[in-house]
Order: sequence, then structure tokens, then C-alpha cells
Amino acid sequence: MIDEYKPLDRGIVMDSMEGLKKALAERSNWVARLGQDAVNQSNPNLRSYVLARRHVLDTIESNLANVLSERDVIFISFSGRDNAFFTCAKRIAQNKYGFEVVTGPAERDDENQLHLSIRKTIAASNAFLGIWTEEYGAESVRDRTKGGIPSAWLPFELGVAAAHELPFRLCIHRDVHKDFREKIESNRVHQIFDAASYEDVLERCIGELRARILEQRLRKRATEVSQA
Repeated sequence: MIDEYKPLDRGIVMDSMEGLKKALAERSNWVARLGQDAVNQSNPNLRSYVLARRHVLDTIESNLANVLSERDVIFISFSGRDNAFFTCAKRIAQNKYGFEVVTGPAERDDENQLHLSIRKTIAASNAFLGIWTEEYGAESVRDRTKGGIPSAWLPFELGVAAAHELPFRLCIHRDVHKDFREKIESNRVHQIFDAASYEDVLERCIGELRARILEQRLRKRATEVSQA
């Protein structure tokens, strides 16, 4: 009888807010059913199992509520000449996914202070989104292919995020040179966009980042609870 319930434990860690809410409801039904079985069977082993699992699940439920209530910070990296792209990304991140949005400073006179400010802001963030658009035109010396190059600040900001092991995604405009699409983390963490697909790509990338943050936080807390 105990083994029948054990697989349900694994449904606690979910990858979306909708999944978390569903897990809470399933958890409540499970605890009620398991407790009733313990009473009906007068089974001391099952009763002990119920009490142990109820303690763990109550703690996880509390953590789930805390996770959903925490405000996450996303650093959005973009070229200053494409402010409209940033404005759209900020709106989606704030209004749909509840992120606090930060970015690099607008003034870039003192490069030493700028580097320090960028590092501190990214280090204090939970996720990183890069929007790479063409700032310079270029031709590859190797194979003479043409394409745009993003602002020099964008690869630097991505490097800082990677050094801090932040979950990240890149939205790369189709006019950017193919080497930036093919040689940075392959196709694992970026999406190609144009004017027509931009908002859809943004929603996908930001949603994946939000889900990744929730998953990491829940796995950490579930591990802490199980080891307590």
C-alpha cells in the first residue's frame, strides 16, 4: 500500500506556475486519501509513513508559496539604439511573468565605473536575457560571409552572466552574422527573430527563464527539506 503512493512525491517539483498550483491541489488530495487509508487499515507502518510524508509535504507546500511570492530580477542586455525592443521585453517580463527588470546604465563615459556597475547589477539578478541586434556591418575574413555585429557591450554582459552561472537566453536578430548564432552555446539558449516574430520569441525565452528559476529554487528547497 505504501509503495502505491510513493511515485506521487515526485510531482512536487514543477516547471511552471500553473504546474505548481496543480501540485498543491494534488498534494492536498493525496494527504487526505493516505490519512484515511491509515485509519481504515489500522496499519501502524502506514500511519508512520503518513506522518513523515505529511511533515515533508507541509514544509514543501510552505516553500512553494514562498517561491511564488518571491520577486525575481532579470537583467536585459540590449543595444541602446534599439530601445523599442527593450521596451517590449520589459513589458512582457514585468506584466506577464512578474520580473523586476534591470539593465546597464545609459551613461557610458567612465568605462571603469561602467564595468563595475554592470558586474554588480548582473550579480544581483536571477536571470539574463540578451537581445542582439545589428550595430555594425561586417564581412568574415575567413569565408567572406556578411552580417551584422551586435554592440560590443553585449558579449561582455553575457560573459558576466555566464560567470555568475545565471540562467540565460539570447534573442538574436536574423540580420546578425551567423557566427553569433551558431558558435555561442549552439542553439541551446537562443532564438532567432525578425520584426514579425519578436514578441513570440520574447515570451518563449522569458517564460523559459521564469520556469528555470522556479525549478532551481524548488529543487534546492526540496533537497533541504528531505535532508533535515
